[in-house]
Amino acid sequence: MKKGITGLYFLILTFVLTFLIYKTLVLVNYRVEASAFGDIKYAFGDKIDIFNNADEIDEKEIQYQNIVYQAPVGDLVLTGKKQTVESYNIYSNQTETNQLKAMFKVGKIDSLYNIFSSDDIFIYKFKLKNINRPKLLKKYTLNDSYDIINYITNHHSDKVNIFSSTNKIKMNYFMKTFAFAIIPSSKIYLIGGDYKGYIYVLDDDNYYEVTLLYNDENYVFSFINPKDESYFKMADVKEFISNVKYVK
Repeated sequence: MKKGITGLYFLILTFVLTFLIYKTLVLVNYRVEASAFGDIKYAFGDKIDIFNNADEIDEKEIQYQNIVYQAPVGDLVLTGKKQTVESYNIYSNQTETNQLKAMFKVGKIDSLYNIFSSDDIFIYKFKLKNINRPKLLKKYTLNDSYDIINYITNHHSDKVNIFSSTNKIKMNYFMKTFAFAIIPSSKIYLIGGDYKGYIYVLDDDNYYEVTLLYNDENYVFSFINPKDESYFKMADVKEFISNVKYVK
């Protein structure tokens, strides 16, 4: 009888030690090393609900691929037009020799989801630990770029320990490491209402980068103020978004 109890205790102790050693190794292997990416800092603002103000498309509006938008107010000079991006400089008047007021760009980009779900374990000159990224994204029901930003927003302060599931430890490492590698230091806002997307506010509120998701497409709008100007403000950016239309 005593031998049986002793054997049971031994089995339990062996299981506990094995569990602790395994989880410790997982924690060490999948620890987040933010310092490897320099001084990256994030802040998270409240979700911004924006509703569509636009009516019928009029001839003064600009179509870029499958979206239509109103040009920002001001004298715009088209400084670059390519298939992937349109770039405008805004001057005090229509001559490029006068004072630069701001810059505006619109383009189409690869989605964060495509980057996060890639099977390539190398990204931005560093080697990510070997993780089945598509499987983890599916497990946590992250289906597009918005879901990824939403997850990062809600879980950026999560802590993991030996009692966390292995998937949770890997997900914590995966999402935070990718965020440090890919997402710039910024204040991040989710966009809701009639639109789906997110905004990065960078460079002391001088640079607003908006990403809107439409079907499987990701459009990016950049509103850039020179250091000594405040031509674009958040109110202007929100007003701009509210007039964006999608072409069916």
